[in-house]
Amino acid sequence: MSQNFFQLKDGSFAKLYTLTGESGMIAQISDFGGVIVSLLVPDKCGRLTDISLGFTEPEQYDGPGPYFGAMVGRYANRIGGSKFMFDGKEIKVAANEGENCLHGGLCYAYRLWKAEQTAANKLELTISSPDGDAGFPGRVDVKVIYEITPDNTLSIDMSAVTDAPTVVNLTNHCYFNLSGESSGPILDHDVAVYADSYQEVGAGLIPTGKLIDVAGTGFDLRNFTNFADALKKVPGGYDNSFVVPGTGLRAMASARSRSTGIRLDVFGTDCAVQFYSGSALGAQYPGKHGFNYPNFSGFCFETQHLVDSVNHPEWPSSRLAPGETYHQVILYKLSVEK
Repeated sequence: MSQNFFQLKDGSFAKLYTLTGESGMIAQISDFGGVIVSLLVPDKCGRLTDISLGFTEPEQYDGPGPYFGAMVGRYANRIGGSKFMFDGKEIKVAANEGENCLHGGLCYAYRLWKAEQTAANKLELTISSPDGDAGFPGRVDVKVIYEITPDNTLSIDMSAVTDAPTVVNLTNHCYFNLSGESSGPILDHDVAVYADSYQEVGAGLIPTGKLIDVAGTGFDLRNFTNFADALKKVPGGYDNSFVVPGTGLRAMASARSRSTGIRLDVFGTDCAVQFYSGSALGAQYPGKHGFNYPNFSGFCFETQHLVDSVNHPEWPSSRLAPGETYHQVILYKLSVEK
């Protein structure tokens, strides 16, 4: 089921699709940016609660912002200096965060995707990124499948193919607040990230190349930790890439709200998860229902490659060649603890 969402500058309309699951979950997703506009799940009292942050006015998705709910690429997260060596040639890509490239420079979050709702609980989105798009080599054809499963899991299946060697790193940038999207800072949340190490970063949040053991640091979140307590150890909050051991689909991070009982478990197939605690929201973005989100009003668990891995050949590669298929899966599993 779809409806007009907002009118784009060229006069066309972005659509809003409603997905419904068998166990009460409802997701509203737009073909603009592949944005998760709302995600409603039952709380411990059975009340539907919207747990995803978003804008007051739909038109605000078509402009600078914090990537609420969007699909980001061609290359998620940061590329230091907006350049890297690839097959013996320096590739220069669009800089959009100082001298660095964030989320691909000309991000898929600000583009209209082709959409087809194939079932009440399933939406397929596709987009083509031409050779030279934001400076990246090769045409890339991307497909993202959103599906609500019977156990209140939102599955995001991401795939891509190319006609020339390139790099690909996709993720979803949903901001969660399990107490309700307009309930304020997530101090009533417990969080866990199942990582043994994290990427040390320097200026501009660009990795130094070191992987730091989490043991004995404020980044040891392997067991549930109250977010308010975690902030005492890391006062600025988190915007860090955590390396999750193992391969294949596995648990990467979790969170739960003490007030609503809603629990989120994130599973992924990639090698790392970026935990961002919303430390730059700063009440500058008018959220749903006119509520301006202050710092720490929402968090992201973004499964992805290691940050700036294109500049670190010692890390898992993000290279994609013709005849290969990039394929990664994210699962947002929602449940209730009473």
